[in-house]
Amino acid sequence: MLDTSKAQKEFGFKAKTSFKEGLTNTIEWYRESREAKDDQKSNVELEMTIHTTL
Repeated sequence: MLDTSKAQKEFGFKAKTSFKEGLTNTIEWYRESREAKDDQKSNVELEMTIHTTL
């Protein structure tokens, strides 16, 4: 478990989500972001193919 007591004491930080939930959210965001980038790359490659064959 992550200990944030020093950050809370020094800066008034209080975590809004647990470490496990935050990590799960980060992994989900990364996967979705990567899929979106792969889709964009595929679209650009398709457009380039269309333009070079015209």
